[in-house]
Amino acid sequence: MSTAHRATDHLFLLAVAITAIAQATPTDAPNDATSKPALSTARFPDGIADEASFGRWLADQSTAAMTAAEQADAPDRRVETRLAAVSAILAAQCEPPLSRLLLGLGDASDRQRVQELTDQAGAALESAREDLEHYRGTPDQVDAATDYFDSTIELFHAFNNAIRASVDGDTSDEGKKRYRDAARDLAEYLEDDRPEVAAAAMLWQGVLYGRAGRADRAMRSLPRPAEPRRQGAVRYDFFARLLRCRYLAQGGGHTVAWALLLQLEERSREWFATDRERLAATHATFLVKTEICDAWSSTDGDEQAATREWCAATLDRISTESFPANQPREVMRLASAAPLIIAPDLATDPEPDADNAEDKPDAGDETEDSNDQSPDDDAPDSADDTADTPNSDTAPTP
Repeated sequence: MSTAHRATDHLFLLAVAITAIAQATPTDAPNDATSKPALSTARFPDGIADEASFGRWLADQSTAAMTAAEQADAPDRRVETRLAAVSAILAAQCEPPLSRLLLGLGDASDRQRVQELTDQAGAALESAREDLEHYRGTPDQVDAATDYFDSTIELFHAFNNAIRASVDGDTSDEGKKRYRDAARDLAEYLEDDRPEVAAAAMLWQGVLYGRAGRADRAMRSLPRPAEPRRQGAVRYDFFARLLRCRYLAQGGGHTVAWALLLQLEERSREWFATDRERLAATHATFLVKTEICDAWSSTDGDEQAATREWCAATLDRISTESFPANQPREVMRLASAAPLIIAPDLATDPEPDADNAEDKPDAGDETEDSNDQSPDDDAPDSADDTADTPNSDTAPTP
C-alpha cells in the first residue's frame, strides 16, 4: 500500500474515532460527590478514564495526522491530511480547555493551551496553502478538489482566528477591534448548510462580540428563547443560550436571565437522550445561576439585603438539588470546539456528504442579521429585548 493510501486510511480512522466521541452513548457515571464540578467524561473512548489521559489521546491523534501529512507523496494528499490535523486540533484538542473557559471553570493554563494549539493549527494551515499551490500546477489537479481545499482552508482560518481571539487577554481598543474583525470573519458561515458549521460560527461570534464589549451585537445572532434548537448541533445551541443569559444579566436583566435559565433547563430535558446528559446540562445552568446571583447581589440599591438573602437561600437549595450526594458533579461540555470537517478521499469525491434533511435547522429558526458585515455593524442595537422577557410570574422575585 502506498504512503498516500496509508495516509488516507489513517485520516478516515481518525475521523471515525473523533466522531465516535460526539456520538457515543454515555456510560454510567462514577459516584464522586466530593469533587468540584468538572467536564463530563461520558463520551470518552474505551480505556480513557480521566481528562489528562483524554488530552494525551487527542494529542496522539493530531500528531499521527501531521506525521501522515509529512509522509504523503502527492501534494493533494498532503493538503488533505494537513486539514485533517487542523480539524483534529481545533475540533477535538481545543474542546476541553474551551469548554472549561465557557463554563467559568477554566484558568490561565487553559488559555495558554488554546494559544499553543491555535499556533499549531495556524502553521499547519500555512503548510496546507503551500501544498495546495503545488497541487494547482500538477497534471492530476481536480478543480472540484481544489475549490474544496480552498474553501476548507478559509473556514479553518476563520475559526482558528476566532478561537485564538476568544482567549486573548488584550482589553485595549486595538484588541477589541481585533475581536470584532474575527467575529465578522465568521459571518459568512452563519447561514452554512452544515448545521454544525452555522451553529459553531454563531457561538464563537457571540463570544467575540462579548469580548469586544458589544454584547448587544452578540444578542442579535444568539438564539432567542422561543427559537427552535438547531438540529444536528444541540451542544453549540445549548452553550449559545447560556451565553445569551449571561449577557442579559451583565446588562442588568438578572430576573429575565434567571427565568430564561429555568426555561432552558426545562427544554434541555427533551434535547438530551440520557439522564446523565440531562443532569450535566442542569449542572451547567447552575454554574451560570451562581454567576448571576453573585452579580445580582453586588448591585446597588436599598433592597439588596433582601436580594442577597434570596440568592444565598436559592443557591443553597438548588445546589443540594443539582448535586445530590449520590451523583457526580459533571457538567455539559461541547461535542467539539469547531466543526469537524474531514473528507476521506477528496481526489475522487471532493464534495462532503449532503446533510440529511432532519439535521438541518428547523424551518422556524430565526436567521437575524445574516449579513454581519453591514456598514452599521458597530451601531448600537435598536431592537428591544421584549422577546427575552418571559411572563412576570415565571421570574423569581427576591
